[in-house]
Amino acid sequence: MAANKEKQNLRYKITSRRLNNKVRYDGFSPEEIKIIKIQKKFEQYDNELNNFWANAPRNENKSVAWDKLNESELNLFEYINKQKEKALKQIIKYEEKGHNVERIMDVFMKLNVKSVCF
Repeated sequence: MAANKEKQNLRYKITSRRLNNKVRYDGFSPEEIKIIKIQKKFEQYDNELNNFWANAPRNENKSVAWDKLNESELNLFEYINKQKEKALKQIIKYEEKGHNVERIMDVFMKLNVKSVCF
């Protein structure tokens, strides 16, 4: 009896989607996992800061119009900036301990590629 190809493809698609959404830390030490998570946070804060700069109101000379920002936007900017600095200090601390953050992130990104090529 031949298998129903549509059901088989659907099962494969669901399994593939589940595996692609899962972040894998195979072969990393607990300290390296911390480094990866800190680096991901740093990248997230960096993107948020870039979004802030891109969407901030501007003066005629293209500088940021700080007086046009309300209190909550200023607080958000300060919070994002402080969190980014905190994450950067943690990354530097691990680099001073002798960890190669670039190599760890390179291996992590290769392990968690979301490719559709089979």
